[in-house]
Amino acid sequence: LAFRWALDKPWDYMARVNASCYVHKRRLREYVQDLPEKGLIRGVIADPTEHCQVKRPWMWGGGQFILSRDVVEAIVANAGRIKHWLMEDTALGEIAQDCGFTLDGGGKVCSINLQPDGSWIVMGYGGGPSFTMSEPGDIPDHHFIRVKYDPDRSVDGKIMQLLKTHLKP
Repeated sequence: LAFRWALDKPWDYMARVNASCYVHKRRLREYVQDLPEKGLIRGVIADPTEHCQVKRPWMWGGGQFILSRDVVEAIVANAGRIKHWLMEDTALGEIAQDCGFTLDGGGKVCSINLQPDGSWIVMGYGGGPSFTMSEPGDIPDHHFIRVKYDPDRSVDGKIMQLLKTHLKP
């Protein structure tokens, strides 16, 4: 339903993110300028496992997605074929492939986590650096930053605020 609603708006690409993602909007806008205009479902691809219940590669939701408008149109047109028993990220990759699109593993995301010693580790997925910082600062090369501190979820909001403060606009 959200995809159907979005198709009433003017756009070329959709960033499908989740609540644990900080989006650096300027970098994302710059990043999409050179992407293919059609047939794009880009993210971080995971290999199938017994737990994901599919036999094909799938898009990891924690890596966020970028979809071209035609892919979203195809998903909406084929909504009755979505495998709702799968996790949402896996189901989106499945329906896109069922509609004839190829998953693009060129996604670029990082996660940031607080370490026990008080430092911050930035893990790059799909390109971009992984590194450690003593204090939160600018995180180069990434437009999607996953913020999901599993040991203490109350830290998530603090990390989001730190990113807003420290990332260069």
